[in-house]
Amino acid sequence: MEAQRKESKSVAFWMDVRLLAEIDELAKKAGLSRNQLVMNILGVGLDALKGMDKVGVLRFSVLMRDLCEKVGNRFVEVQEEAVLRS
Repeated sequence: MEAQRKESKSVAFWMDVRLLAEIDELAKKAGLSRNQLVMNILGVGLDALKGMDKVGVLRFSVLMRDLCEKVGNRFVEVQEEAVLRS
């Protein structure tokens, strides 16, 4: 455990409270600390991104995510405008 701390570094970042609540709930169910679960999630996600990069689809995946986010945001805006007009 001590060796792990020497190789680790504390990192602070902001997180949506709903996402944090979901992480805490899953950590509790899994019998893990919040830190352990987040480290596991980041490790799996990083491995997936490295794999995507190796086969050349990382940039494409990011572009698709951004496109879906923009389209989704615009869809919400259109729905809100329709409600306001009603």
